[in-house]
Amino acid sequence: MNDISGISSKSSLAVIVQPNVTSYKFEGLIGNTTYRVSVEGFSDKVSVFYTSTLISTSLAALDWLPAPTDIFLTDKASDALELTWVTPIVASASKQAMVNQHLVIAFEFNEATKISIQRRRLTVRFPNTRIRIEGLSPRTVYNVTIQAGTDFGYGSVGWAAFSTLGKHEQFILRLTSRTPNSLTLKWPVSWLSSSSVPYTIRAKTIYSVDGSEKEVSVTTFNEPGKPPEHTLRNLAPGSIFNLTMSTLGESAINDKNLLGVRTFSSTQSKKFTWGVFSTLQQGEFVVDEPRVAAETDTAASIVWQKIHHHEPVFYQVRYTPNDGGQSTVMAVQSELNLQCPKVGCDWLCALVFNLPQRPRDFLFDVRAKVAGIWNKWVPIARRHWNLMERVCSIIPPPFFVENIGKRDFMREIDLGSADSYDKNAWLVEYLQLDLSINQRIYCEFREDNLLSAIDISRLNDKATSDYEQMPYYITAGLTPKQVDDKIQFKIGDGQVYGGYLNYPLERDANPKWYLIPMSDSENEIMEPMLKSCGFKEDGITGKFFT
Repeated sequence: MNDISGISSKSSLAVIVQPNVTSYKFEGLIGNTTYRVSVEGFSDKVSVFYTSTLISTSLAALDWLPAPTDIFLTDKASDALELTWVTPIVASASKQAMVNQHLVIAFEFNEATKISIQRRRLTVRFPNTRIRIEGLSPRTVYNVTIQAGTDFGYGSVGWAAFSTLGKHEQFILRLTSRTPNSLTLKWPVSWLSSSSVPYTIRAKTIYSVDGSEKEVSVTTFNEPGKPPEHTLRNLAPGSIFNLTMSTLGESAINDKNLLGVRTFSSTQSKKFTWGVFSTLQQGEFVVDEPRVAAETDTAASIVWQKIHHHEPVFYQVRYTPNDGGQSTVMAVQSELNLQCPKVGCDWLCALVFNLPQRPRDFLFDVRAKVAGIWNKWVPIARRHWNLMERVCSIIPPPFFVENIGKRDFMREIDLGSADSYDKNAWLVEYLQLDLSINQRIYCEFREDNLLSAIDISRLNDKATSDYEQMPYYITAGLTPKQVDDKIQFKIGDGQVYGGYLNYPLERDANPKWYLIPMSDSENEIMEPMLKSCGFKEDGITGKFFT
């Protein structure tokens, strides 16, 4: 009989094997853990021998721990590279607390043989996310891998490639952002004598996944008033590029002939700098800082930072039961459909509601579709806002929202019936309902049919308005373009507009509605035009001035 016991655990496992078996493999053990293994032999239920020993497992590969992101070079010398990165976020708070270190390995890359040789292996204790790797060779390319880890093992690998400087060279060309298909570079303003000085940037492949080589050359100049930077596009994913930047010296471009035409001297003076950088691997365009910002018993409000890209970006959220059940994948959303309810906020906001169980019984993930390609799922953690952050999120409904998508609980309105307005002066429009509240019957009209005085400063979502016993609430946030295009809009369709859930109405509700413009200047709210929504004689929902 074989027995295995964890030194730090009270659990044990006993296995009975046949007399002729002389080996056994234990699986599913914890990495970097010492176990006591004992073997005892029996004859007619009588112990005839016993032996025991201690065996330690190696570090495990943790499939639940994503790779670090935003690996950037902050400084470099002829013998050193200084790097920073962002620790991955894990959905489970207990697992997140286990992350206590990062493993950083530097491999020297031989451009001729395409072979990498390990030169440095360093451990960085959490929460530090910065390291200076020293003792490197000048003018050499290094592949750097970073893994977040626990006491039991390490997670997925984050990778980037950089180069050291040559003797007496300066750190000029810097990487500000990268994607699977682009690299954005910047340099000091003082490096060029003026913004009108033309420069040429060349990118040549020194390594690619498929072995292909590509060379890109761009000659341009900086526009006045804009930061000195340039983005190289249409690059191969997961590739290493040698980038050079050269420009004519000031003495070579200021010569003019008698007609005032700029000429170039025969001995052109040039400035030159270089660096090695790598694109992200395919599928690694991950969403930054996703978090469950608020939750109730049936809903979760999720926020994340938008991805800045020259093409439209789409997002998708999924949630999976903690017990390993089937995942539910939500519809694809554009940035327009994920606007924050706060004016001018850069966070994207999504709402998951009418969950069959509490949100804490699910794991949430989000992914992005960039340039037509879906990237990897990123776990969404539960994180509180800190004092330096601007709090924002869609207010989740505190109850199960009934009658989603049922026409009897909607009222179609005509946005075109609103008075004309200066759409350039408004950042966002709000459709707002004036409804009497009778406990939880929030759509019932008052018997006197009088209008409530509106306190503009207390306009809010339905859940907050119900709590504060206000007889009106914001049901949708629309952009000026949506109003100008006269999109079809139904009050109560159960969709999210501009960070507000459009709650279904009561079956017989006849809500009055306002179109309230909000300016971008200190969120100044203009005077609304009150309208009433009711049925015409032919049974069609109509709009009337009151």
